[in-house]
Amino acid sequence: MRITLLICVPKAGVGGHYHSLCATAEALASAGHDINVISIGYQQSPVVSKLSERISRQHIQLSWPLALLPLRRCTAAIRITMPDVIHAFDVYAYLFARIAATKLRIPAILTKCGGPKPRTHFPRGEQLIVYSGEDFRYFSGKWNNIHLLPNRVTPFAFDTTLMQRLEACLPHTYTLRLLRISRIGNYYEKTLRDTMRLLDILRSKNIDACLLIVGAIYEGSAFARLRSVASEHVFFITDQEFTQDAKRVLGVADIVVGTGRSLMEAAVAGRAVLAPLRNLDIPILITRDNVDVFLDKNFSERTIFVKKQEDAIDEIAALGDLQVLRAAQDDCQAIANRYFLVSEALPAMESIYSNAETPNHRQMLDTALHVAEYCYRLSKAWIRRKVEAL
Repeated sequence: MRITLLICVPKAGVGGHYHSLCATAEALASAGHDINVISIGYQQSPVVSKLSERISRQHIQLSWPLALLPLRRCTAAIRITMPDVIHAFDVYAYLFARIAATKLRIPAILTKCGGPKPRTHFPRGEQLIVYSGEDFRYFSGKWNNIHLLPNRVTPFAFDTTLMQRLEACLPHTYTLRLLRISRIGNYYEKTLRDTMRLLDILRSKNIDACLLIVGAIYEGSAFARLRSVASEHVFFITDQEFTQDAKRVLGVADIVVGTGRSLMEAAVAGRAVLAPLRNLDIPILITRDNVDVFLDKNFSERTIFVKKQEDAIDEIAALGDLQVLRAAQDDCQAIANRYFLVSEALPAMESIYSNAETPNHRQMLDTALHVAEYCYRLSKAWIRRKVEAL
């Protein structure tokens, strides 16, 4: 089957859904499918650029105010390969996909990124893949066919050279190492503070623990606030060589605090994983008993789970014992093998591709609204960049 995957790159191109596209592309290629990846944006994604040579790649440059010109270029690029299906990995890539699909009479599919329910216009169509139960419920009745497939991670190897350089940043070998992979900005400030609070609690129980926060700085003000309250045992790792593909250094950690994809990758790597909660001030350990609750919210900070904070602390503190830690790591890896590996979802994905139908012309109004939303977002971002440059 010939499959074209689309994604937009409005900023740095290093978010979780770029990795999800790559994992999907590699898994489909390994299964014998002919895969073509097209990115559209101001710059190329460094994540997508690392796809293996067996997958063809093309980048379409985006510029404002000529924002609609790439629509024609994308359709022309897709026409060359004439795939059996087009699969978009964000809402703006889906605009390109649905227009090309309508002209070429090819089915178009959208995978919704993680995150909360949309607050503005969200397109409608035939086939939607979602990662969480909350999205599945929200979009029921809004899309004709909805598929819940949380699996989006492939096994990977650690980068021992990077890990050695990261370990060299630590003043001594700690008994218990916590790691949090996260963009450093306003949105994730609470979860980062919660993780630092957990570290302080563990150290108050005489556990020789440290915390490594690996991530790019998105808002300098949030970074400054976090540094002002961080203890000497918190280490911020913000160099691009570590943040660009941070999963490669997961091996330095005993415990990983994560959300969404970063948590899944840590579990696949055999780490014990913690996830933040909206109703607690610390993250809690993921186990077979509570994983369904977290899956429903895509392991996001929006999750609510009834648990006493003192019990959660005791459960995590027990991981200071090596035998208990190894049991928790094995438990998390078993969870990953069932829920997170993209290979487990491959038969379902192939079925979606095979049964997808061409676009319905009755969606013309929704497509027009989609174009308007796209132009509005681009013009707003363009004005913001101009103002920041003054």
